[in-house]
Order: sequence, then structure tokens, then C-alpha cells
Amino acid sequence: MNDYYDLKIKNICANCEDQPGSVVNPSGKYLSDIKKIYTVDDGVVESFDWFLLFLGTIGTILCTACFIWWILKITTFIFHVSRGAETIRNRQFWIRMGGAFLLLIIFMSGSLIVFVSEIYNLIAYWGAQ
Repeated sequence: MNDYYDLKIKNICANCEDQPGSVVNPSGKYLSDIKKIYTVDDGVVESFDWFLLFLGTIGTILCTACFIWWILKITTFIFHVSRGAETIRNRQFWIRMGGAFLLLIIFMSGSLIVFVSEIYNLIAYWGAQ
């Protein structure tokens, strides 16, 4: 029975020349092949500048529209509170609006892009070792 599992491990890690029995810590040829496959080619990104600019424009318009919607919702809620139709202690409303505000800040500040680029840099650093 152990021979069967040993054979499976060797088949899974066929590209690991330095450590043929290890799937957890591959090195050598395997990592160099992965770096060739998953490396971002700058020429391809530069050829799609127009598309990235288009996506950025649409993202900016959507973020602005969502922010205006958020402000209108807060304003109408405060107006309803002043008329007595709503209570200021509406916990569900404040949780929803706080979550929406957090998402707006993440997208409008570019933190999401910075986070993804840092993850990519970390993976590239691990692959270089």
C-alpha cells in the first residue's frame, strides 16, 4: 500500500529534480518553470494601455456615482430622522452604510490595487529564493 502512495508522490512531483519525494517544498527546475509561466510580460501590459485606461475611467465614474448615492442615502436618512419617520438608532442602517463606506474607501483610494501588487511581489520574491 505504501508503494502505491510513494509512486503517486513521485508522479505528482516529476519536475522536482532536487527533491523528488517532496511536494511541499519544490525547488530547482519546478520553480524556474513556474516563473516562466506566471511572470507578467511588460510588453503585453503596455499594448493594453488603452484598455486599462478605459477600465480606469469606468471605475472612476462608478466610484463617483456610488459615493454620490451614499451621500444621498445618508442625507435622506437624516431628513427622515428630522421628520420623525426614522430613529437615529437604526443599527442595521448604520452597519450597511459603514460597510458601504469602507468598500468605497478601499476602491477609491486604490488600496485594493496596492494589496494585489504586494501579493504579486511577495509571490515573486518567494519564487526568486
